[in-house]
Amino acid sequence: MLDEIEQTRPNRWGLVATPFLLAIGFIGRTTNWPLSWIWLLLFSLLALLFQFGPDACKIFLKPMGKGKIRYILLFVVLSFVLSTIAARLGNLLLNNQTVENPIAQSLHENSLLQNIYFFLTTWISLAGEELTTAAVAFPLYYYLVKQFGQKQAFLFSSILSALFFGSLHLTTYSWNWYQSLVVIGLTRLPFNYAWKKTDSLRGGIIAHTVYDYLIFFFVLLAGMH
Repeated sequence: MLDEIEQTRPNRWGLVATPFLLAIGFIGRTTNWPLSWIWLLLFSLLALLFQFGPDACKIFLKPMGKGKIRYILLFVVLSFVLSTIAARLGNLLLNNQTVENPIAQSLHENSLLQNIYFFLTTWISLAGEELTTAAVAFPLYYYLVKQFGQKQAFLFSSILSALFFGSLHLTTYSWNWYQSLVVIGLTRLPFNYAWKKTDSLRGGIIAHTVYDYLIFFFVLLAGMH
């Protein structure tokens, strides 16, 4: 996958269109447009298509190789560990109080059918979040790898795209910058490395979905007591 990025120069007009496409996807997801769970996936995929073309996108989204699924658990656990440490350090060093995700409250208030619908559709939004992050990370990687080499370029592009990902959560977490950029943003770095280790965006999509769904299930179980 990384070789394909290195060999495919991003389309200039695709790069120009990307902020507008991602903005439409984000607005559609967060302002309750009809089928709000589809907008981020649709427009982030369009951004990648306009940047790199359909052939490259097929490679980005190809099935993971045999045995690659074993890495998913590792990256999910790593993300949990990093987010827990980041949240506690923020509280100890900066007196930063974490803001509860409003989804937690809605899961408690929803009917059974509403929660079933939520679990059936939310993974599509999470896939959209991965493609949105990739639409930022991949062009950055293309230009950075020429200067720094593959490992450093991937790290730098992952950090910058993770900060962008975190910034998308500012309104969700009441403009808590530390929580959004560090606890939510930088601790998603294992998902980027899931792309690399599995050689497919599907690795990050699966890891991200497992991570969030575990949190959702824990929230539901906690609400039952």
